[in-house]
Amino acid sequence: MIMQGAKQPETGQQAGTDGDMVSMDELLTMQHASQVALSPDGTTIAYVLSLASQAEEHPTGQIYLVSVDAEGQEPRPFTTGHGLDTAPRWSPDGRTLAFTSDRERRGTAQLYTIEMQGGEARRLTDEKGGVANPAWSPDGSTLSYLAGQLATDMEEQERRKEDRDDAIVASEVKGRQRLWLIGSDGTDECPLTPEDRHVWEYAWSPDGARVAATTSDTPEFNEHFTGATRLGIYPVDPGAPVSDLGPAAFAGGLVWSRDGARLLSLGSAVEEFPSTLLRSWSTSGDGTAPRDTLQDLPATPAWLGRPREAGDLLMLAVQGTHSQLYRVGEDGGHADALPGTIWEQGSVEAHGPASSGPAYAISASADSRHVAVVHTDGAHGDDVWIWDSSGAARRLTEINPWLRHKRLGRQQEITWQSFDGERIGGLLITPPDYQAGRRYPTVVDIHGGPTWLWSDHLHLNWHDWGQWLAAAGFVVLLPNPRGSTGRGNRFATANVGDICGGDYRDVQAGVDWLIAQGVADPERLGIGGWSYGGTLTPWTITQTDRFRCAVVGAGLSNWASFAGTSDIRVFGDRLFEAALDTDATPLWERSALRHVAAISTPTLIVHGEADTRVPVGQGRELYSALRHRGVPCEFVVYPREGHSFVERNHQRDLLTRVREWFTRYLL
Repeated sequence: MIMQGAKQPETGQQAGTDGDMVSMDELLTMQHASQVALSPDGTTIAYVLSLASQAEEHPTGQIYLVSVDAEGQEPRPFTTGHGLDTAPRWSPDGRTLAFTSDRERRGTAQLYTIEMQGGEARRLTDEKGGVANPAWSPDGSTLSYLAGQLATDMEEQERRKEDRDDAIVASEVKGRQRLWLIGSDGTDECPLTPEDRHVWEYAWSPDGARVAATTSDTPEFNEHFTGATRLGIYPVDPGAPVSDLGPAAFAGGLVWSRDGARLLSLGSAVEEFPSTLLRSWSTSGDGTAPRDTLQDLPATPAWLGRPREAGDLLMLAVQGTHSQLYRVGEDGGHADALPGTIWEQGSVEAHGPASSGPAYAISASADSRHVAVVHTDGAHGDDVWIWDSSGAARRLTEINPWLRHKRLGRQQEITWQSFDGERIGGLLITPPDYQAGRRYPTVVDIHGGPTWLWSDHLHLNWHDWGQWLAAAGFVVLLPNPRGSTGRGNRFATANVGDICGGDYRDVQAGVDWLIAQGVADPERLGIGGWSYGGTLTPWTITQTDRFRCAVVGAGLSNWASFAGTSDIRVFGDRLFEAALDTDATPLWERSALRHVAAISTPTLIVHGEADTRVPVGQGRELYSALRHRGVPCEFVVYPREGHSFVERNHQRDLLTRVREWFTRYLL
């Protein structure tokens, strides 16, 4: 249901009737489908099944198969799952499945193939740095993959560590990925790209004679923000010249046109960041600049692909809080929505309640008549679905059937009017026992990005706190302020030059609206978020004292010091349209630390110790300032965790602390 104007939320409706809430152990051990791969004939889907958290040093994952046509047939395991089996890829004839696995040496994946009619998996590679992102050549004779280069031999690294002779040279380039080719029989292994270039993404040409790849000097993500990433065409014939098509910045989802004359990608030029457009490149190497197309699309392109060289070009775009599948013209000049793929409430025939949320992890049959997706909504976890050209969609798995018997909060889409008349949207999750007419303690949970969004999926994991907090009696507001995706380029770039400005006011307008509807208790408001959400949170509590407590997750408090310590130094320059090197004033003025004297809100700060995206020093700066000023605060650092948390006990501790913090100050 979409709420407009002054309509009040309805009484909550739950997915299950048994009366049990989701427990912590159930949350941490939920199973998730990912990486679907539909066979060329459209009859069988391979997918990866994994757990929400990692109990041991290395994660595990298992490849499953599910039939498209066999109604009620249970999925069957295809690999053992003793290691991390991932990246299933069908051969063009559908007789062989390639995948990567670290079953022989945990943490180091190698490339394997297995015949569908039976037999043991065959290992094709022995790369010390492991392999990733395999793909078949169009004729099935060759497999490609990315192999990580080690700075020094691993045994040598261990020896130097034991000898205490392990100086770290920051300027030394480590971890480049090079593109390699190997025969499907495991012979004739050879590199295709030079060793001094890091490969981000690649795609085979329809005739199999060339491979397009985006590369940069180093594997640092910051290379995209400087325009140092380039698009090149590498011939399989070692004697043919390489073509450089120019800067490619954020180009992803590379796809060739059927005739090989053009390449299409998703992304933007450096000066257009953070917009996401469909870009069309000439492959002739004549120096023609790429064309940006679909600029007026009221959605954000998220995936681009073609099942086979003869199939249709398909694109998935985020539209509002849902997803829409499009058929795209060969030149990228137009996009036609496919019927039955918006995945809105009531539009999908399912084995259970009608479904709504986003679809992702796309794979299509060779004729494009069937598309497999991983799909979720507000009451169901990640499951495998199939869509066909008639416009019908069916759910093929129920990976977490126990969710049917759990009481979840009602999740619904809402909109409100912001300070300048802009309509802002988001999601509202109410407690399972919600009663209309009562005011509830309310938590605002702000998404990361900022170029991202809260979609209509199941908000129940270490990062998405919505259902976890609703089960404790909170109303949870998930706003998508200006700068969010899902509404086209105008909206996604509306906070450029105004970070923590209009977006902050959008969120506050949402809180005002919930109070006006009699839903939120103005005396019991909390706020929190992760990454960008953990950045807008401390800024918010410098601007208002309406929130009784705050949770800052992996957020930055000082844009200036962030630029000098993060792995994306130029990120702030693009968002602020200002350069730290010449004038740091705009960055400092929108930093929470600049206005920390105004903070009186009790604040919990949580951060991963190994976070390179938003370094842990950002949390330490905020904690030091708050503690110095006598503001109630806690600072919790999690060893080994980066910007995302994977270890089970850390996820458990984080979720416990977050809920207890809001409970202490709001309940």
